[in-house]
Amino acid sequence: MTNPIPEALQGRDAKMIPERSPDPVTKVDAPVSSISWLAIGCVALGCFPILIAHFLNLVAKPHYQFAVLVPLAVWFLWSQSDWDITKPFSPIHPLPLLLLVVFGAGLAVSTNIWSPWLGAVCALFLVWPCMWWRGGWAAWEAGWRGWIVACTMLPLPFGMDEDLTVRLRGLTTKLTSHVLDVLQVKHLSYANVIELPGKPLFIADACSGIHSLYVLMAAAVFYAMWIQRSLIHTIFLVCATAGIVLWENITRLTVVAYTLRFKIDLSEGFDHTLLGGVLFCVSLLLMVSTDQFLMFLLPGEFFHFEEKNKRSKSRSTQNSKVQWTTALTLSSAFLIVAVLGIVRMPKTVAAEVFVPQLNLPQFGSEALPTEIGSFSFENYQTIQRVPGDPLGRDSRQWMYRYKNLSALVSLDTPYEGLHDLCECYHAIGWTIPEKRVIPVEELSSLSTYQPQTFGPVAEGHLQRELYGNALLYFSLAGRDGQVGALIKELAKGNSEERAGDRLRSFTNPIIGQGPGAASNAPYIQFQVLARTDGEFSEDDEELLLEFYLNVRDILISRCFPAETQNSPTAQKSGEQP
Repeated sequence: MTNPIPEALQGRDAKMIPERSPDPVTKVDAPVSSISWLAIGCVALGCFPILIAHFLNLVAKPHYQFAVLVPLAVWFLWSQSDWDITKPFSPIHPLPLLLLVVFGAGLAVSTNIWSPWLGAVCALFLVWPCMWWRGGWAAWEAGWRGWIVACTMLPLPFGMDEDLTVRLRGLTTKLTSHVLDVLQVKHLSYANVIELPGKPLFIADACSGIHSLYVLMAAAVFYAMWIQRSLIHTIFLVCATAGIVLWENITRLTVVAYTLRFKIDLSEGFDHTLLGGVLFCVSLLLMVSTDQFLMFLLPGEFFHFEEKNKRSKSRSTQNSKVQWTTALTLSSAFLIVAVLGIVRMPKTVAAEVFVPQLNLPQFGSEALPTEIGSFSFENYQTIQRVPGDPLGRDSRQWMYRYKNLSALVSLDTPYEGLHDLCECYHAIGWTIPEKRVIPVEELSSLSTYQPQTFGPVAEGHLQRELYGNALLYFSLAGRDGQVGALIKELAKGNSEERAGDRLRSFTNPIIGQGPGAASNAPYIQFQVLARTDGEFSEDDEELLLEFYLNVRDILISRCFPAETQNSPTAQKSGEQP
């Protein structure tokens, strides 16, 4: 072996050069290492039941189905970091223990009231003590980027998703209308509809940007974390991505409207999917280009992390068996939370991933009788819309008429939950000055009506310029035949009532929606839209309400011939309606 020290420096001078000592090899205390893994395993088991429910709820929504790729993205980021979980771990620290206690209690509460969203928030923060046990500050510095990406699996709380959907549809429609004006494309724009000659385009979620918005913003977060951008740079990139998504969807609608002039229909089918895929890829390229532009606009170490600025990831190997015993004792409480999660988990939580297919009978014009009360049948049609359309993907419609009253009966499917049809009619230009949910007690008081099914009915008085007045009745039935009706504006109530309901729900969950409740999806919607030349009299309203109830009875008996549990016979036998 050749001596690395030159001959001139050998001998006396060689003593002047100290030998380079090898990197210190720290020893891992095997028993304590096993304790740390055992503590992490207990925390993971406690989070597992409610995280599974949260994940299944996410992938059931089209705009959050990218969640299946998030765990892979987190693993990829962690594998790219210099954090090695097999190296010696750090000692116990008060901060991780505090996080363990606070968010462990939050996990127990969310499991008891069965709130998967709140449980997912607590589980995300419980990752921090687990990382600390396997690397201390070094693990936190190496793992925070993957943790930020994992946060993209948290949807907006308090129904903000739906509010954002409505706002995006309206903004997309308005801006697309301006572009079509510049291109001199004849159209009529109102609410969330762009009406072209012979082809009205309802701006559904798939076209309004709600789907691609979340996907592209999650992609922007992952890209920024992958190439190690700072948080400030990432925030600017995510905001710019929202503008790119808006451009993408305006472009999609503009192309669809413009090509219809040449008898090319890109509004549905494979062509629509291909157009959306191409624009999505272009949006990804624009996002990458925007990132480089931000690098130019935001120079300096304050906006970008440099390798030389990284702190040394030194680790301490001092261990205290008392501290580890404390950590293991606290972590063992998560086993109780895991058992509680299994007990409180809804019976059909797995059914939330994909809404089951509806096995409805073959409907046709003969599904309803030619005479229902005073109304006579006129015609029948079926309508197919894009998936996710608020008016339903499939509709079967029967038209009835009595004197100056026309009544459009519509059976719409499928819905993942109770649906407010008033919002849909408001989105296409109708104003609804009066709306209410008619309780079962009031319906049963009708003198000539003998109900076969029980359930409330939502009623709305509609007005629209050039269309006159309309009267809307609707309700929905779940897979078990139970009937419900929802008007969100009335259901929300005032803030004090909502706060009280939340507090009461901790100990008294809402029947049918709390822990252990079975999913009734998919839902079927039954609606009647009545029109008249003038105003509706009280006799007209009573006649139309009875007509609707009769129609609903007939359709429910055909949809659930052997499963209807709302009948009087079922109630007398002691079965829960």
